Amino acid sequence: LSITTAEQFCEAFYGELEGVGSHITTKFTEELMEDIYPTDDIPDIYRNAIDFELVWYQSLRYDFYDLEFKGNTYFFNRNV
Repeated sequence: LSITTAEQFCEAFYGELEGVGSHITTKFTEELMEDIYPTDDIPDIYRNAIDFELVWYQSLRYDFYDLEFKGNTYFFNRNV
């Protein structure tokens, strides 16, 4: 993490989820994808086949830092 100013922190901070571990990065991925690509129109049979943990490890972990601190996980965008 190369954040050295409050402005950089504000630009990079993406969100916080309660808890730590891979299930949290999976939850973050699912919520992020839902925000970007709403899946309301996709039938459940297809939506339930999406492996959000795999999406995190194949793609999003290169775009976001996940920082665990005092029982919460904080997400920061690497590309700002």
